[in-house]
Amino acid sequence: MERRAKNFTEGVRRWSRKLRFRIPKTLLVFSMIAAAIFIMGGGIYDLLDKPVSILPGPRGGWIAVHPLIHEQTLNESLLSISFYVFIFSGFFLSYRSSQIRFNPRQSKMLMIIGLTLLVIGVIGANYLVVLKSQLGS
Repeated sequence: MERRAKNFTEGVRRWSRKLRFRIPKTLLVFSMIAAAIFIMGGGIYDLLDKPVSILPGPRGGWIAVHPLIHEQTLNESLLSISFYVFIFSGFFLSYRSSQIRFNPRQSKMLMIIGLTLLVIGVIGANYLVVLKSQLGS
């Protein structure tokens, strides 16, 4: 899998050299991560189906999570995208903290922030799935 990703990025870089402009590797990686988060969060569904943002609830209130498992609201999609951003940011900050050698305070702080973002993202995504399954039954 790593070899395929490397071959893909090298192919894009060769293509950009032919057109006489350079795409930085970090920009390419972050754009691929952003595209993956957009797809996983349901962005394509939002563009194609144009879902409502909130629904009228059963007892006269409003709900932001669609009770059916195969449909979602716009707010639910934005929540899932933000939880995925938290997860990827947590992984990235934890990785960056492992590369800092000469400043243990900064390394520890980045690790704590990264793990906190990771835990918030995982718990939030799981809660969204649990909430969806409880509303559907």
